[in-house]
Amino acid sequence: MSNRLAILCALVALGSALAGVSAQAAGALPSGVTIHDSRLGPVYADRRGFTLYTTPLDNISPGKSSCTDKRVDYGQAADGIKYPLPDLGSRKTCQDKAPPLLAAADFKPFDAWGVAERAPGVRQLTLNGHPLYTSVKDHAPGEVNAGMGLFYLEWKPATAPLTGAPPGVKAVEARSGMLLAAADGRILLVHRNECTGACPTSWDPLSAPAIASAAGGGWATAARDDASRQWTYHGKPVYLAPASMTDSIKTAPSFSGEWTPVVYHAAEALPADIHVARALPGVIFTTREGKTLYAWFCTEQSSDRLSCDDAGDSRVYLGSVCGTPDACAKNWAPYYASAGAQPTRDWTLVPANDPRVAVAPSGSTGARLVWAFRGRPVYTYADDKISGDINGDRAGWFALAYFMVLNAAPSGDY
Repeated sequence: MSNRLAILCALVALGSALAGVSAQAAGALPSGVTIHDSRLGPVYADRRGFTLYTTPLDNISPGKSSCTDKRVDYGQAADGIKYPLPDLGSRKTCQDKAPPLLAAADFKPFDAWGVAERAPGVRQLTLNGHPLYTSVKDHAPGEVNAGMGLFYLEWKPATAPLTGAPPGVKAVEARSGMLLAAADGRILLVHRNECTGACPTSWDPLSAPAIASAAGGGWATAARDDASRQWTYHGKPVYLAPASMTDSIKTAPSFSGEWTPVVYHAAEALPADIHVARALPGVIFTTREGKTLYAWFCTEQSSDRLSCDDAGDSRVYLGSVCGTPDACAKNWAPYYASAGAQPTRDWTLVPANDPRVAVAPSGSTGARLVWAFRGRPVYTYADDKISGDINGDRAGWFALAYFMVLNAAPSGDY
């Protein structure tokens, strides 16, 4: 009896463990967290659908938030000299710009989800130990505008697993849209023509475990000639492109050869007002007439690394790049939309008198609409004369402040 009882208890325990694994595999989420589709694929979001982010600033003290309501007074230049930050009376805090996602009172950590204590009784949700935030740069569900920071200062969107895809497969950003890649970043490819078994290539197959079953969404497995198994997508064996091909695949506008990437979702067609051209930085966005388009980026050299390009931020930074308001308006012009222009996910329209339009002629009203790329109004520069000119791509001395060329062919992923 005792042996039978022990076996029964073991089976019950195993069942409970499997139930827990099943719940986690089903993607259980904390209260207040959702998954929302974005231009980068599925991302974790708050209950409104606004993207959640992590920041490398929190790596300084793992499991603890460095983005607080503390107001920083001084910046520090690259040479180590400290200077007072401008307009301190109206300067926002990190918490103002990146509101923390607070945990529900009854939340208990599970799986990758945990908490960081911000203050006594105030707990912030974490994912894999990283505190989670929303961003004032996002204005609608599914936007990922905070990921457009300056180099190492970027906020990282909290990407969610792809539903139905094999384990480890992720979406990466490319000029042609969002492509699927293996965990190590190699792009997934299929042959355009029908081929069964081993397609004629020396590339590595996307191997599947012997016990793997169909993952759904067009994914299945097939036996290879050597008796191993390989993932297939809509019946076609999937291979891994060599790492040396990654950048060329990401920057290609389309594919016409025998091999084609596995596409998560194709890039949207550009609005009629937006064109592309080749220039020194690569492929860039231009106006109808071919003039280079720029956006305003600014990050303070302060301990909290706040962005200084949002509505209501000090105009001292803008002045450090383009001069007085009159000089700015003389050299930088918002790119106005044509009548009847239609926005897309990346390219939206904002009124000319919107506070986000950093440079606008005096007396601008909401009657005219300005193009914005991922939430940032775009501009042309007066000294750009021919297509491909990038004379406005300049930096300011007071902060990490730029009018930056908008590259149309991303090479990075999130």
